Amino acid sequence: MLAGMQGSVLSFWRVSEPHPVAGWILEDLAWNGTVWMVDERLEQYLAAGGSRCFMSRLFRSEPNQFWMSCSSIVPVPKAVAEMMAGQEGEEAGKVSGSTEHANLSRHSTYATMLYASVLMATR
Repeated sequence: MLAGMQGSVLSFWRVSEPHPVAGWILEDLAWNGTVWMVDERLEQYLAAGGSRCFMSRLFRSEPNQFWMSCSSIVPVPKAVAEMMAGQEGEEAGKVSGSTEHANLSRHSTYATMLYASVLMATR
């Protein structure tokens, strides 16, 4: 579990569709990729009418398995998420959940920049 959490990634996510078995398929708006997320807090958040776009740190305990959140789910208006994503994901080859993504997500300056961007854009 600890090894999985060390590979956690921080990004902007959009709920794309329900997964056929359990949970949701999420699109990573800042990095190229989709993930399968199973998380009770996300279920509750969406049931309460939460935005389908949010920022959160996700991790998976085993490769090729579902992802879970390991931080707050920060609601982000869709237009803001897509604007912020356009700034982050312009480089080709950036893959959601990659080692590069996990390494960058561990830097406090990266996390601060993302959270500050959301706060400034939603004022």
